[in-house]
Amino acid sequence: MNKPARNMLAVEDLQARERDAAVTRAEYELQRLAAEYRVEIGPEIDRMRSIFVQARKLLREERFETACMAFDEIHRSAMDIRGIAATYGFRLATLAAASLCRILEGMVDPADGSMQAIETHLDVLDEVFSDNIGGDGGPRGAVLVKQMEHLRRLSAQESAAARPGVIAARGPRSLQNQ
Repeated sequence: MNKPARNMLAVEDLQARERDAAVTRAEYELQRLAAEYRVEIGPEIDRMRSIFVQARKLLREERFETACMAFDEIHRSAMDIRGIAATYGFRLATLAAASLCRILEGMVDPADGSMQAIETHLDVLDEVFSDNIGGDGGPRGAVLVKQMEHLRRLSAQESAAARPGVIAARGPRSLQNQ
């Protein structure tokens, strides 16, 4: 092999090692950010749960407009989680947050099934991050997904039965028309 060919191989080898090192640094940084996110998301889930408790109280007091604003705040937080959790390896949290968004978007009437479904989804989000359940959660995640899907379907059925013929343009906002 001539000298230019050897030099070319040496350059290609150096470039490959540099790429590998860059990928390793990026993977490490992503793991670091995921650990940081897991710690930071805990208080956000606690805040969502607190807002949910307040929203239920507002519903009992028939303060629908204020309850709608609370549900909208939960929806915004769920959308944020849905958008970022998978990036950090929490696919189950993304599924739970997306399902929670669908419940809130389809909620026409705050039926008990909707409240139970929302609470369960908040529990799943809390469990994913407090127990550091990565990916889809394996067998445990599969059980949680089935449970969430079942509750979401019941919530949709109850909501539709409570107000036949009403189609919510944007979930919780539709409660303001009561």
